[in-house]
Amino acid sequence: MSQRDPFERLAPFIQSYIYRHGWTDLREIQKAAIPAILDTNEHILIMSGTASGKTEAAMLPVLTLLDEAPAQSVGALYIGPLKALINDQFERIQGLLQEKPDIPLQGWHGDIAQSQKTRFLRQPRGILQITPESLEALLMNRAGELKTIFGDLRFIIIDEIHAFLGTERGQQVLCQLQRLEHALRRPVRRIGLSATIGDTGIALQWLESSDQFSLPARLVEDSTQGRRVELRVNHFVLAPEKGKYQADMAPVEIGIRRRKATSSKVVSSVQEISEHGELETASPLLDPRSELQQEMVSYYQDLYALIKRCQKTLIFTNRRDKVERLAAELRSLLAKEQPGMDWFYVHHGSIAADLREAAETKMRDMSLRACTIATSSLELGIDIGHLDLTVQVDAPHTVSSFVQRLGRSGRRGTPSRMCFYTFEQLENREQLPAELEQMPWNFLQTIAIIQLYLEERWIEPPDIPTMPLSLLYQQTMSILRARTELTPPQLAQAVLKLSPFKAISLEDYRLFLQHLVALDHLQLMDEGALIVGMKGERLSGYYHFYAIFASEQECRVLAGMQEVGIIQQLPEVGSVIGLAGYAWRVISIDEHGRIVHVERAKGSVTPAWLSMGSVSFHEHIMQRVRQVLQEETVYPYLSPIAQQRLALARELAGRAEWLKSSVVPLAEGRFVLFPWTGSRVHRTLLLLLAYLDWYSRDQTYYIEVVYGGSAAALCAELRAMSSRVPELVEGKVKELKDVELWRGKYDNLTPRALLEKAYINDVLDIPGTMNWLATCF
Repeated sequence: MSQRDPFERLAPFIQSYIYRHGWTDLREIQKAAIPAILDTNEHILIMSGTASGKTEAAMLPVLTLLDEAPAQSVGALYIGPLKALINDQFERIQGLLQEKPDIPLQGWHGDIAQSQKTRFLRQPRGILQITPESLEALLMNRAGELKTIFGDLRFIIIDEIHAFLGTERGQQVLCQLQRLEHALRRPVRRIGLSATIGDTGIALQWLESSDQFSLPARLVEDSTQGRRVELRVNHFVLAPEKGKYQADMAPVEIGIRRRKATSSKVVSSVQEISEHGELETASPLLDPRSELQQEMVSYYQDLYALIKRCQKTLIFTNRRDKVERLAAELRSLLAKEQPGMDWFYVHHGSIAADLREAAETKMRDMSLRACTIATSSLELGIDIGHLDLTVQVDAPHTVSSFVQRLGRSGRRGTPSRMCFYTFEQLENREQLPAELEQMPWNFLQTIAIIQLYLEERWIEPPDIPTMPLSLLYQQTMSILRARTELTPPQLAQAVLKLSPFKAISLEDYRLFLQHLVALDHLQLMDEGALIVGMKGERLSGYYHFYAIFASEQECRVLAGMQEVGIIQQLPEVGSVIGLAGYAWRVISIDEHGRIVHVERAKGSVTPAWLSMGSVSFHEHIMQRVRQVLQEETVYPYLSPIAQQRLALARELAGRAEWLKSSVVPLAEGRFVLFPWTGSRVHRTLLLLLAYLDWYSRDQTYYIEVVYGGSAAALCAELRAMSSRVPELVEGKVKELKDVELWRGKYDNLTPRALLEKAYINDVLDIPGTMNWLATCF
């Protein structure tokens, strides 16, 4: 590759932009990416930390090439996982193109006006930013126009590529890329952008995936990725928290048709929200944790005091109901201290887009103090400016999520600062809880995840499904609608050559098509061609079809003419619901349209979201949790109470001998198994134990069983079971109900035999379970 200064190789209009904006130099990742894109014909994976300039690392050389040789169609296709991320990047790229009206930029997703899309299609040029769902719609509904729209396409940029790896949505994107190549009859260079990837080899293979063309993928990473990290883990032992909580009244601006820009001060005539209710306390007589117990308000006060010391803070938690409660509790503390002020904001997928954008704007405005409480909606690269601190409430589920959230702070040479809050609640019991219930598993999981990153820089590799049956249905229908009609061999050839379906046999697909014909989702014509059936036409004609993920039942919440957000179920008229961190009284309901009309209120609120779905853990995390209990290491980032709690946990694990054996007696005829393994093996063991009628109950880290013998005899039986795992699993899976086998959006349209096969291949782990049973001790 050329040794010339990368800056000198950029187009004049880009050099002018850099001068005007006072850049002192290009970032390291940009210097590395520019020659890789300009001097090779390879796919490129750009991996660098959050806010390191990855978008510009891709766009500067891509725009340079489009300036040198203008494309006669869309020249670069940008695929982003979120509409909000596309909107955010649109502003950044638009700035680069101020002097280049001949390279237009167009966003394309559900919130973009159809008139803009129609105008763009008259002469498609420049850069098109799109979501996977909108790209699916283009491929299906505008198949005859693809060469006009993309005939001279040079680059496909996939932002936040780690969000696609190992997911059915990511496999959908692969299908789209390959279908586009088939339409163009040539390869198109792909550029992936990511801050956190556990296995770069898998990511490079993903970029290379093609059934027809072979282009190698090259990794470009920042040689200066090492950064200072400041961590703190606070642990609280608390009395049980009541289900309802107090929420304040929303500012008057919410409920006006258009949200006006406002200062951080909120004018309100209502009095302060009420004090925290009385809290039950656990019996201090028996439980050794009682010495560490604090009142619930102490936890909120500690978090509030921490946030007050920072200008910009981002708080992550894993559930929307936790986001809502945190916002209400923190606003309560602020109202007592500074009546009329509000600098807390809420950000999650159920909040209306304009309220989310308002939170993002407040976070970017460095003149204002702001704290946003969010779920994973702000985990990806939406620009919210410089953060002083990120906070994680509850344990993160993955190392990848931890690293992504950690990277949101510490920009431009400052340390990445993150504080964790984990807690456990003591039940008000007359007797001591079982020893297993005394273990702070979330706290231990937090330490394990931190240590895996600090010690090994390890991040989970993606777990890629081999039989994505919902995607198989969607792509079958999408391709057939795009082509109008195909014979079964033609359809099989068009679908099964896509790389996500390489494990689907021709016989599997024949069974699949026969099943869809029987359901009237496909129709077999007299001359032998397949067309979309009436039921398939109705389903695939609805806009929800383009998304491979299932949409929740949604009820829109409107305050006046403004949408506040969505909730899962229709509430009762007169009830008070919590949304955007405020209380709202339901004044009317449109059941047919699933619209809830509300007015500003205050008072006791019941959480609107109570479920969080299943979570899978990698074996490496489980093993590291075991090591946390086993070793005597003092972790410097633990608060004094957290250190005391860890000492109690280690003492209990040692006294109960949980670390000495896979099988530990609990009482006469009752035992606990400690697999210390990943979720797939755990699920397989549950299936086997239920088949043998030994299963009692389980938690992520252990399984309780009933068995009428000794621990040694149970171990011996488990070891002997190892060779029988395949037949036992197959027998048990056949007993499962259809709904227990459904994992994807369209699995209910899949033949039972394929569901069983996919469940065994993609949900369970027969080899891993055989190995665990053979070596259990």
